[in-house]
Amino acid sequence: MPIDCICQHNSDGDLIPLRIRLKDDEGLYQAYTIHECRQLEMTPGQLTPEKVDPSVYDLVYECHANVSGRDRMFRLYYNLRSTTPLWRINKTFVK
Repeated sequence: MPIDCICQHNSDGDLIPLRIRLKDDEGLYQAYTIHECRQLEMTPGQLTPEKVDPSVYDLVYECHANVSGRDRMFRLYYNLRSTTPLWRINKTFVK
């Protein structure tokens, strides 16, 4: 599912997602601040728990954010070769 993401580059040039925004069931935008994030080392053919097979050009992040008073873990995906930069989130976060 495509989402809005605010990120920054660190001094090494790595992307760091900071905040995400997505629409809720009523079509209103909800924003969440990421308080913990790490980039996962994935290889093609290695499926994530959501059954996503990242390509060589996909960055995969495991993130945590506070949602309705609870810590929620989710994965963000970003493809470096996409012609239109697109952040995606695993569908389990939205449920």
